[in-house]
Amino acid sequence: MANIRKQVLQAMIHERILITEAKKQGLTPSRQEIADKINAIKKGMNFSEKDFEDFLKKHSMTLADLEKRVERDLLISKLVARGKEKGLTKEAWIQGIMARAKVEILEK
Repeated sequence: MANIRKQVLQAMIHERILITEAKKQGLTPSRQEIADKINAIKKGMNFSEKDFEDFLKKHSMTLADLEKRVERDLLISKLVARGKEKGLTKEAWIQGIMARAKVEILEK
């Protein structure tokens, strides 16, 4: 159980670092990109509006919660795409970001 907690915490820290880096680089998903992604989710799950509302309730989420989650996912996707533009693999790009974040934390 302790190992699972550690993995979850590590994943949360990595996500926060990546989101922070994406914002530093001026990346932002548009409202339309977020709406398009949510519509794709609805379509992919073949949900009516009622089914979608029930799904959100069942998972204790509001539409605003889902929009924030989708925004974070899009930020990370845009950051990964920026690394690919620089000719780096996803893994190499993320490792570089994580290494810089560790240095910044230690400097503080």
